[in-house]
This record gives sequence, structure tokens and C-alpha cells, in this order.
Amino acid sequence: MARLLLILSAAAVALSACASGPDIVTTAPAAFPAAATTYRLIEPEPASATDQALLAAVRDQLTAKGWRETRDGPAWRIEAAYAVRPQTTGAYSDASARDGDWLDAPIVPQWWGRKRLAHSLTLTLHGPEAAPGAYQASAAATIGPRQAAAALPALAAAAVSELTP
Repeated sequence: MARLLLILSAAAVALSACASGPDIVTTAPAAFPAAATTYRLIEPEPASATDQALLAAVRDQLTAKGWRETRDGPAWRIEAAYAVRPQTTGAYSDASARDGDWLDAPIVPQWWGRKRLAHSLTLTLHGPEAAPGAYQASAAATIGPRQAAAALPALAAAAVSELTP
């Protein structure tokens, strides 16, 4: 009986871990001006369905944080990059790779987590207009197939939250 209770409690703990949201790791841009509020998203040509979903998620999060998209006047130009890789590859941004830091370090997963993938979103901000400098905000998480549909909005929310005070 005690053995059965131990097995059931271990199963309950494992299921509760699956039900919780992904553990998202973020990196904030260094010395980013807090007064930034206008932007222009750089859209790839042609935009795939994933690109369109990425831009929509980022646009929604920026709007929710008080940013305003504009085609006129000075504005930050924002590039968004989304990647899905095996856990053995890990996740990184250009800035973190140059510094030798991982957003989500590569691992050899246990048998129960082999279907999980490393998802990462990096926002690169240029400008505004001719102003020098580029800033990056990143978010990464290792996510299982059941949570994959919610990965993009969650990562967009985490990365955009790094751009606002």
C-alpha cells in the first residue's frame, strides 16, 4: 500500500509540473532608454505564417505596454527573430553568444523530456532613426509539445516586458 501511495504521489508531482507554464529566462538590453515609445516592425519579405504570428504577438505585447506603431517620424526599428531548436542545441541570442552565455543551455534530455524543444525569441532594436546603437531583449524556454502553441505569446510577453520599466 505504501509503495502504491509513493508511486501515485510521484505521478501527481510529475503531472503538476507538466500543467504549470514554461520557465522563461529573459535578458534585458543594457542601458536601454526608458522613454522609448514609438516603433516600426521590420517585416520579412515574403512573410511566412510563423513570421506573421511572431509579428502579431510582438505587436500585441508592445501595444499592451503603451508602445505606438508609426510609419512617420522618429521610431525604433524592431527586428524579431524566433527559433525552435532541439534541447541539445540550446537557445541563445547574438549578444549572449558573443558573451559566451546561454539563454537556455544545451542539455541531453532524460527519456521523458525528449520531445521538448528550446524556443527563443530575440528582439533587436535599432535607432531611433539615425541614432547609433542596437539593443537586444531575449526570452527562451524549453517547452513540451502540449505547451508549444502558447510559447510564442508567452515569449513575446517576456521579451517586451524587458523593454519597459
